[in-house]
Amino acid sequence: MEEGQNAFPISGSKRQRSRHACEPCRIRKRKCDGSEPCQQCTQFEYQCTFAEKPSGRSPPKSRRLETSSAPPYASASGLSPGSENVSVHSILPAVNGVGGRTFVPSSEQPGLSDPVRAKFWTAYSAVAFPRLLATEFNAENAPRLHCFAWNVGIRPEEPEAEADVASLLTLDEARRLADVYFAIVHPDIGFLDRNVYEKNVTDRWNGSLDDRGYDCVICGVTALGSYFAGQGAHPNEQKFVRTLKEVLQSSSVIYYPTISHIAAWILRTVYLRLTTRPNAAWLSSCALVHLLESTGIYKDQGSTPFVSAESSVGIAEIEYRRRLFWVAWSLNGMISCEYGRTKIELEVTCRKPQNDAKISMPFISIADCIRPKYISEKREDKSTMLLSMMDELCSLSVETDFHEILRSDMIFAIYRRLRLLQFRLSKDFSNRILAAGSSALEAVSNLASKQLAWWNLLSCPFQFTCVCLAMDSPESFAFMKKAVSTLESLSRLFDTHMVREALQVANTLVRLARDRKANDVRSLEACMPQAASPQTQSEGAVPGLDDPMLWSWGDDTFAWDLLLPSEQVMA
Repeated sequence: MEEGQNAFPISGSKRQRSRHACEPCRIRKRKCDGSEPCQQCTQFEYQCTFAEKPSGRSPPKSRRLETSSAPPYASASGLSPGSENVSVHSILPAVNGVGGRTFVPSSEQPGLSDPVRAKFWTAYSAVAFPRLLATEFNAENAPRLHCFAWNVGIRPEEPEAEADVASLLTLDEARRLADVYFAIVHPDIGFLDRNVYEKNVTDRWNGSLDDRGYDCVICGVTALGSYFAGQGAHPNEQKFVRTLKEVLQSSSVIYYPTISHIAAWILRTVYLRLTTRPNAAWLSSCALVHLLESTGIYKDQGSTPFVSAESSVGIAEIEYRRRLFWVAWSLNGMISCEYGRTKIELEVTCRKPQNDAKISMPFISIADCIRPKYISEKREDKSTMLLSMMDELCSLSVETDFHEILRSDMIFAIYRRLRLLQFRLSKDFSNRILAAGSSALEAVSNLASKQLAWWNLLSCPFQFTCVCLAMDSPESFAFMKKAVSTLESLSRLFDTHMVREALQVANTLVRLARDRKANDVRSLEACMPQAASPQTQSEGAVPGLDDPMLWSWGDDTFAWDLLLPSEQVMA
């Protein structure tokens, strides 16, 4: 695909220019059909408003300049479809000394976006400043957005790496592994369009695919397909992974990332979460979020001005980018929550995906529950917020086994934070946690029977064992046998170091808990009265209340002499 070309054109009839355009179309210099609301405002969800019809006489030039709401550089940079407020003052930063306008603080300034090339710059960026400055001077040809004078440049840049996925596997193998990916991974973490993917794979082997970055997507899909293929794993799986790493590190980090690179980073992050240490997966998810910021897809089309008026993309492409953003955003949130590390925060204006969202939304909904609604340093506020998150998760309805386990993992993560705050859970919340863990164990057994080694297949029963031990209640101990038995079943099915190690640690924790309980029992037994000897009883010692002699009614006479002094007992 050539740069600047829309991969997903919008279908529909040809738009006609109206003699009287609405305000959003007039400001953005877009074709308006004159209807109310017009097609443009309906498509991009603007507030369609019409100003009073102008008279046939044009105002003086000075009047036109005075009433223009756009800053001097608006014509050079173009405007994107924006917010409901159609005033350009709310879209572009004001400039001191130009038209009497005042400067807007940098924290409130938008940036410049090029959706086609997937680039975004804040208005106060050193990259954007020369262009904005030149347009203030009414330059006809403003400098391009480029990192002028970023360094001295005495060393050449590292060459951009390229992937050649066609040399690693055949077209038939790529299709077979894609079938595995779309059958197993896509229903739980869906963001790719299968029809688009299959077409691009065919074009790649035919030599007609222009998107060089799409080889990374193919590497990621085939690597995950090989991982879940079981006995059908591809012998070059590690080569797919290494190629993906090298190209992404070079192309999307040193050079500007493309939308295909973002998709490939998601696939790589999922693969790392499945196969390697938590720090690697967390760092990959953090890098992914920073790349989202670089491409600007965390902002919906319309929240920032465009570099050029031709920079807009089609509805299908917008939906695809929304799925990319929210799946990537959710990955970082859940990995950070489970690992106990910081989540990357952005000022998100990107809407949730709408079309075909039933695949991606369950995954996104789980991550939404663990996003803090507000920030507070007070212990009481933190506890209240965490309880609200847990209530949302416990009430969330999920359908697939993977989502069931993922939901319980997030519940366990919130429980660990509440326990650290020394918060005492109510019995109702404790029972809800135990119920979620029990349901997750059933989901683990279902996935294990299919030999689908999702990353939480092992962590769920292990963490549930830890939670039951931490709760230290008869209700929680009732689930211990089921949790440990699930770990034992996994150890027989997947004979790996990770599974054996998890089972060993779980057994050790159970044994330590049992030993502590045994010590408690011995301490309680030491407080119990010792059994009295016959000699002690003959010396007039008072027996225990459970002595059968005390309550002997055989002769209808109560043995008061055992309890009262002898002088008070009647003969």
